[in-house]
Amino acid sequence: MRLHTLAIAATLAALIACTPTENSSGTAPTNAHTQDTTRTEAYITQRINQIYDFIKADSTLSIPITEKDRKFMSAAFIALQDSALEIARQTNDNIIDADHWICGQDWTRPTVEILSITDITDSTATAQVRVTNNIDPNNPQRTNLILPLVWERDNWFVDDFVQTWMSQRMSEREWLQKYVDNNRRKK
Repeated sequence: MRLHTLAIAATLAALIACTPTENSSGTAPTNAHTQDTTRTEAYITQRINQIYDFIKADSTLSIPITEKDRKFMSAAFIALQDSALEIARQTNDNIIDADHWICGQDWTRPTVEILSITDITDSTATAQVRVTNNIDPNNPQRTNLILPLVWERDNWFVDDFVQTWMSQRMSEREWLQKYVDNNRRKK
């Protein structure tokens, strides 16, 4: 038994000694066990579902939109939104009139369908979702959203809400930037 244990230990030691720790470029070799799965359609789909599960769970609309945004929006979007909200406080403007996650002011039992995950790079991706607001069960409101995503803080975060309304492409990020720029020019 002791010889058998020694033989196994010697084999394992030889395998460990022969396993390369670096390749010719000086980096650790990649294999199926060390590949990053966070830049895959499956992972991004899971992340979008995680985001919307949290959003939909707030059926009483008790969580302020800015709190939801801080949890799931990119740092750049949050900074832009904070600038716009500060200007709005000073000018008494109401710039957040609807929940951009659900595309409505009021909502009941929203559903979200992921239509596609595309353009995946190390730092960006695009998700297209269809949000259905069932506030009126006889006339559900459906909105397709394009969600540009960025990789930061070790996960995917939404960087904008883009939709088409009356044949017009509307980007919330672009709208916020125009609002900030126009109000800064007025000063």
